[in-house]
Amino acid sequence: MLDLPKERRCPRAGQHTFYTLWAGIPTFVIGIVVFLFLAGSASAQSEGATKAYPPYPDTWDWVPKHPRREGFASVHLYNLPNGDVLVDYVNSEKLPWQKEFESFFGRKTYKSKEEAPIGLNRPPDRKYIPDSRYTANLNSGKRVSGLGLRANPCYRDTESVLRVDDDRTKTFTEKVVLYLLDQPKRYRTNKAVEHCNDGPDFDYWVVVVMPNVLPLEDGTFLAADGDAGIVLRFTETLETRSPLLGKLVFVVDTEEFYRKMALYQGDRANERLDWDRFHRALRRWVLELQKTGR
Repeated sequence: MLDLPKERRCPRAGQHTFYTLWAGIPTFVIGIVVFLFLAGSASAQSEGATKAYPPYPDTWDWVPKHPRREGFASVHLYNLPNGDVLVDYVNSEKLPWQKEFESFFGRKTYKSKEEAPIGLNRPPDRKYIPDSRYTANLNSGKRVSGLGLRANPCYRDTESVLRVDDDRTKTFTEKVVLYLLDQPKRYRTNKAVEHCNDGPDFDYWVVVVMPNVLPLEDGTFLAADGDAGIVLRFTETLETRSPLLGKLVFVVDTEEFYRKMALYQGDRANERLDWDRFHRALRRWVLELQKTGR
């Protein structure tokens, strides 16, 4: 009998079927795994690639589920490939930090900003850099800016305005946006810097919003403020249709704001600052505005 090499010998009866099934199982399993992976990848790509906005729904604000009382908070905005905007909110008041990731228009929640498809069509070095800035150009050619300074190192959180400039006509529109909190926050003054003269620690009930802005394709824009923990949508004339307007959000003329509050702020150079008195007066005024629905 011809002695064939082992690798060319025919299997005994029954072995052929066994080997065929055994060899086919890994291929079958791998096929399923590959199919599921490609299906999930295609779903993620489809979510990111399908343009859903504009047109935009009648949505004009976003507030966090875990608003900050003390400590640090931030709100960043990212453009999503489908035309929506991801709100990235971080509240450091408690450990572990409370984080929220939700799309502004679709109200879809994510476990992290990495889970949202913000990385699609972005260069690797800018994959997770926020799209919201302190200033941005609108479709009309006008420029919107959130101007002001947060405490650095002295308290200056009342010197913020929202402004739209038209460089062609050399004109601008400017407003102060106020947000009424449901509970006061505590500000601890920087006593290590002598020239600040900020006085003792104080509570405040009203945030003077100093937003980062993000233009939308329909000519409106989003304004996000970490201290208030809020995102508002405005037109280029600085109008908003937020249901919070006149209840918790108040948009007032800059001149009116400073005329009303100048008597209470005091003089930093002469060490006459009294932020506690200022914020008590600001709260009284905002509650008056609330009664009139402004």
